[in-house]
Amino acid sequence: MKLKLIFISSLFFIIFACSNKDTDSPLIFAAASMYDVLTEIQKNYEDEYNRSIRFNFGGSNALAIQIKSYNAPADGVIFAGDESMRILLDHAVIMQKDISVVANNLLALAWVDNQNSLQVFGDLVSTKGKIAIADKDLSPAGLYAHQALETSGVFDKVIDRLVYLSDVRATLNTLYSGNTDYAFVYLSDLKNSNKKIGYILINQDYYDPINYNMAPVSSSNHFKDINMFFDYIYSKSGHEVFENYGFIIGAKK
Repeated sequence: MKLKLIFISSLFFIIFACSNKDTDSPLIFAAASMYDVLTEIQKNYEDEYNRSIRFNFGGSNALAIQIKSYNAPADGVIFAGDESMRILLDHAVIMQKDISVVANNLLALAWVDNQNSLQVFGDLVSTKGKIAIADKDLSPAGLYAHQALETSGVFDKVIDRLVYLSDVRATLNTLYSGNTDYAFVYLSDLKNSNKKIGYILINQDYYDPINYNMAPVSSSNHFKDINMFFDYIYSKSGHEVFENYGFIIGAKK
């Protein structure tokens, strides 16, 4: 039921987006954590080439399930983590040869109030308050956060304080609103925040590398257009935008 509701809400977003853009333009399903960077690149691309691109943002795993199970109309994907790409590979939606790594990221634990500040990740155990975390079945950010909690031995000590949300942007928003005291987010989510946020980076040994993968959907009628946009992402202009938003540029494969 949860996945069906998420699909319906995302489908509504697609319909709304299509009402404001040419519905014949390519549609890319993309990780919520890439909203800011991709919408800026989208504007730059459209201004330079006079070609439009549309996006549907959400938790990467949830979006992959929409495409696989509901034939959601994606022409390309840009997802966080590897699991969402495996879902599509296993169902021949995308091809291994078409997958490339566009960027990497780091996991952070963030807070707003200075009284919640931490020195090291293990200090979370001695604090009070709610901790926002993405659902690991819907969003890779949740999986990385779970890995960090479990590998560090912290999970069992804070499990009753965890608040599960659909994706990493939702965890950040609950922190901004004051509904939680801490939030697991990506470093890129914090780099351009207009709020005073404190955070610590979590030891990278606690979780798998955070890769952002992209690929065109093999059956898309916009295969060439999607690859043209992906090439723009790999251009100097595209890389500069990614770096400005706190992403680590990955090597093209």
